[in-house]
Amino acid sequence: MADRPILMPDLVRTPGNMFIQKPILGDAANTFTMRSLVRITAGALALCASDEVLVYGITPDGSKTAAQTPPESMFGENHYVFDIKDGEIEINVGHLSGTALVVGAASAAKTPADVVIGVAYGIAVPTTGLYAGFQVLDPTEVTATLFVVVGKIDDVADADANGRVRVKPIAAKIQP
Repeated sequence: MADRPILMPDLVRTPGNMFIQKPILGDAANTFTMRSLVRITAGALALCASDEVLVYGITPDGSKTAAQTPPESMFGENHYVFDIKDGEIEINVGHLSGTALVVGAASAAKTPADVVIGVAYGIAVPTTGLYAGFQVLDPTEVTATLFVVVGKIDDVADADANGRVRVKPIAAKIQP
């Protein structure tokens, strides 16, 4: 059993390996980091939080302030989000203790063995601690689901704490 690094979700496969961008949207001062799964709320992009049931896509850049201009930010608060329809995403498995992410084998963190291929799960997003704002697949969330597990990662053992798995979004939960 190894402790795996916690990373943001990563869009790794799309139909024809083409990364299609959705129409540009602003973040309206909502905060998220690059490679975040985002949703539309009140016409703006926002971080998909714990137990989220809708997703718009994955953003290659983090949120910006209106004062950030080129070259720091090419489009200010606007973002071109990648469409995740029919795509596969690699995401860490994990769960929260209160508002913090449980990390490492010593803390009994969740592992790829805790998820089943073909089963839908939701996400968890810690709001405190070192990994605040990071998104993980939560094997304890089977009601507010967003993704279906489609495979394990070759170099990740089932017993690896916070290991990554491949998931596909549930089509009905993708915002157009």
